[in-house]
Amino acid sequence: FYTINGKNYTHIIDLHSGLPVSNGIHSVVVVCESAAVADALSTAIFAMGIEKSTELYSSGKVEFEALIITDEHIIVTPRMAEKFELVSDRYKLAEN
Repeated sequence: FYTINGKNYTHIIDLHSGLPVSNGIHSVVVVCESAAVADALSTAIFAMGIEKSTELYSSGKVEFEALIITDEHIIVTPRMAEKFELVSDRYKLAEN
């Protein structure tokens, strides 16, 4: 990200507005069989937001596990939750 006048802007651009994505997501981690697919999915999930990424995960079209850090929560998919331990009270854990 970069900061202008005290506001942080992501390097991921919203295809509809042409502006940096601003949807409350701060970071996305994706684990799957291919590093290239994981990289593409993490960017796509960041841009699509929680609701659409949840739909993608539930569809089973692409097999992956994810951890998404938002303004208030850390959202983890079920198998990712098995490997993840929250050690800070700054966030609340929400399983997807």
